[in-house]
Amino acid sequence: MPVAISLLKNHEIFAKAKSLTEKFGGMELGGMPDGRIILATGPEQGLGRGDNWLFSLNDPMVSRSSAASVRDDGKFFYLVGVAGSLNKTTLNGAEFSSYQLADQDEIVLSSATTLQTTLSAKHDWLTMVVQSGPDKGDTFILVSSK
Repeated sequence: MPVAISLLKNHEIFAKAKSLTEKFGGMELGGMPDGRIILATGPEQGLGRGDNWLFSLNDPMVSRSSAASVRDDGKFFYLVGVAGSLNKTTLNGAEFSSYQLADQDEIVLSSATTLQTTLSAKHDWLTMVVQSGPDKGDTFILVSSK
């Protein structure tokens, strides 16, 4: 997580990254010692296994179809469950259909991969750091479309 915080405290890098993600629909910032940093803009990004998802996970227990998605409505970020999904995705230990994300929420995908959220004070970006599973250390950053 320190990598994501130091990246986002540099406003010049943040502005440039936001501009690039708006132009190209998302990008991967590689070469960081703690894993991948994937930066994207809203309004929605799915969490799943494989190349179909910008926020992709390598955990074989996570569905190739979206396990959940993160939505940005310009004011808040929401975690939205996928109807009919065989994945057991929980938020703070409970099942959900849609939930307004807060700082330090815990998302567990298929009982194997855990992500911890950090929400900026102005709700203009959300980070999800993979805490366990094959992608431990990866950071997903969703920049608000507002």
